[in-house]
Amino acid sequence: MHILGKRQQLLIFIVLLSLPLFIWTLTTYRSIIESSLKEAPVESVIPAIVHQSWKSYDIPSEIFSNWSQSWKTHNPHYTYVLWNDEDNLNLIQEHYPWFLPTYLAYKQPISRADAARVFYMHKFGGIYADLDVACYKPLDKLLSSHELLLAEMWIPDDPTSWEYKHRIPNAFFGSKPGHSFWMYYAHMMMQVSKDEGTEELAGPVMLWNVLSAYRQSNARYVDTIFIADTGSVFPYSWSFSTNQETRNWCSKQSSSFNETKCREIVDPDNVAYTISYWSHTW
Repeated sequence: MHILGKRQQLLIFIVLLSLPLFIWTLTTYRSIIESSLKEAPVESVIPAIVHQSWKSYDIPSEIFSNWSQSWKTHNPHYTYVLWNDEDNLNLIQEHYPWFLPTYLAYKQPISRADAARVFYMHKFGGIYADLDVACYKPLDKLLSSHELLLAEMWIPDDPTSWEYKHRIPNAFFGSKPGHSFWMYYAHMMMQVSKDEGTEELAGPVMLWNVLSAYRQSNARYVDTIFIADTGSVFPYSWSFSTNQETRNWCSKQSSSFNETKCREIVDPDNVAYTISYWSHTW
């Protein structure tokens, strides 16, 4: 039987004596690191840019109140960009000329506006919001570390209904530049018949169809998509199943529209970052 010498015994004694201090030190450093990670701000990969668009640079306040200002008020460190029809055309001509025949073939200006926002996201990234969407909170926490942010709106869960494919509106979204989702979107816009309706050509139904296709592709593993819940971005739904009182207060088309009353009904706890008042102005 091997008997340890005095030097070996002394070495083991020192190691055993030091072990609790080592474990305490390791645990302390681990807790400090974990605490630092928890406290560190989460930086978004979505650039701090707000894109909006209108026919010209003169936004009619009688239709859109002053909601465009709300994005600047709550996000003063963001770059704000208002695009007009000429800007949109120049963007396609200069950077996406292969899409130009499709773009010019649209019969309605709203289809060109729907299509242009796809290319804002691909080229520059940031967030896009319709002019009838009001911002009520800074966006940083909402965007967090997402690569592409879409948002859900409440629609009755009936896949056979006309409304069903409108549950992910194209009135608000955010993206890093170059996200592969937008090229799926562009190429599917090129493939659809120009006899389809506005929603199907480039609008919310097209968005739903692109999302369905993208979820089946391998690209979803490379460029991810996050879908925010209904209370975060679209707490008011224009659905015909929304009760009439809510629609009276919340629809910008209603003669009874009241922004304050609407917020009390659809966002009583002030958790929403945005609300769309759905002016449906084309």
